[in-house]
Amino acid sequence: MLDSDERAILFLCCGNHVAFCDVCERERPILTLRRRPSDPDRWLCPRCRHDVTESVLQHTRACRYFAERKPLGKVMRPEPPAAASA
Repeated sequence: MLDSDERAILFLCCGNHVAFCDVCERERPILTLRRRPSDPDRWLCPRCRHDVTESVLQHTRACRYFAERKPLGKVMRPEPPAAASA
């Protein structure tokens, strides 16, 4: 499912983005979704408690915040400053 970095992206960047509940037939902001403490990768509609996890996962596949994410090993790190020679 989602790793801790992906959960952080959802919380910090995608809180106002939406997931769709098939039962209520309404979009819900991701920040309003409920999660089970025993299973943090299950997202529930706040109104009817229907599992909307698949809608959240679809969001992660389409959202630009996830598309722009690079593996940590491929992130460009700045070169350390060259030592001043005397």
